[in-house]
Amino acid sequence: MADVVPLDVWVTRWNIEVWPIERLTVAKRQLRTVSAEQVARIGHSIAAFGQVLPILVTQDGEVIDGHSRLEAAKAHGMTKVSCMVVSHLSADEVRLLRLSINRLAERGAWDIPSLKVELGELICLELP
Repeated sequence: MADVVPLDVWVTRWNIEVWPIERLTVAKRQLRTVSAEQVARIGHSIAAFGQVLPILVTQDGEVIDGHSRLEAAKAHGMTKVSCMVVSHLSADEVRLLRLSINRLAERGAWDIPSLKVELGELICLELP
C-alpha cells in the first residue's frame, strides 16, 4: 500500500491528457453494469456540455473509472478523450480504487428539499 501523503501533495500528481480512444482498454472485470439507455444519456450530456469529466486511467491506458463515458464517446464518434492518468498506484491499489469509487457513489443520498429548489430554478431558465 502507498505511504500516506499529505492531501496537498496529491494535487501536484494529477495529470490530465487527451488520448486517442484506441489507447484505452477496459478493465478485465467491470464491476457495474450499464444499460444502453444510460450510455445514451451520458452521450447526450457530453454532446451538450463537452467531456467535462475525464476518464480515470492507468499509465498503460487501463480504465479505472469512466467505462460508461468511454462507451458514450465511442458511440458519438469521438476519437479522443480527456484522461486523468494515475501513475502512483500499484495494480492492486488500482483495483481497490476502482471498487472504492463505485461503492462510494452508491452511498450518497439526495437532499430532496435542495434538489426541488435547484430543479425548479433550472426549469424556469428553459435550458435545452
